Amino acid sequence: MTDPLARPRVPQAAWFVVAVVFVLHLLPRPGYGFHRDTFLYIAMGDHLDFFRMQFPPMIALLARVADWVPGSLLFGTRLLPALGLVGIMALGIAITARMGGGPGARLFVAVAIAASPMQEAVGALFQPVVFELLWWGLAAYAFVVLLDGGGPRWWLLLGLAMGLGGLTKFSAAVFGMAMAVAVLASPLRAELRTRWPWLAVLIGALVALPSVTGQMAHGWPFFAQLEVLRQQQLERVSPVTLVAEQPLLAGGGALLLLPGLAALFFLPALRRFRPVGIYA
Repeated sequence: MTDPLARPRVPQAAWFVVAVVFVLHLLPRPGYGFHRDTFLYIAMGDHLDFFRMQFPPMIALLARVADWVPGSLLFGTRLLPALGLVGIMALGIAITARMGGGPGARLFVAVAIAASPMQEAVGALFQPVVFELLWWGLAAYAFVVLLDGGGPRWWLLLGLAMGLGGLTKFSAAVFGMAMAVAVLASPLRAELRTRWPWLAVLIGALVALPSVTGQMAHGWPFFAQLEVLRQQQLERVSPVTLVAEQPLLAGGGALLLLPGLAALFFLPALRRFRPVGIYA
């Protein structure tokens, strides 16, 4: 068990990779303006009704924030997802350090995330995806710290991160179910007899509540949208194809997936972190 308050030194090269990715996302892009979806989120921010939005309202709040950023609104909608990607990279490095990865491993993770086409794409677009991945990463870090013997208050951070995910996208429910299975499969299930996990559930539910109240107010438009997607797009995608294409989204980082999963289950030094492989 490592010290919960320890702050392993991150190699300067890893921070350099993070800085390069951040700067690249803020460079001018001649001929590339607003993505079409961004107009919807800006409109949502202009008509913010926190508990009655037809979509999870986090992106509308962030659209308001983007409008407050000095400079143009276009710059604001590029700055926020770039910062989200920086947060994802920082959390990846922090998780690696917490699991015992040395300076080389932390640098390798930073490069792997930078080489992922999916991560680079979401970091360039003002959409909910990058922020959902950020909250998932924060929840994953809290879970890793708990597995490593961190204090029970880390449950509160886990609950907050899950709630922010639910405030951002409904797909956070999938991650939440995976996290619940991982907790039950880990020694942390013994802590279910304490108040901390249940406080985490309460915090998460309260934070995500506006996403649910908005659906209730409008007759659950989320399910109508799912039906449209099923009829117009998903009918041409088989479950096998969908699963098979997932590693391609990670690009160069896909080379880490199977070796990393195998290491979790077969390396004695990572024994306490094996539940991470369940929700990952």
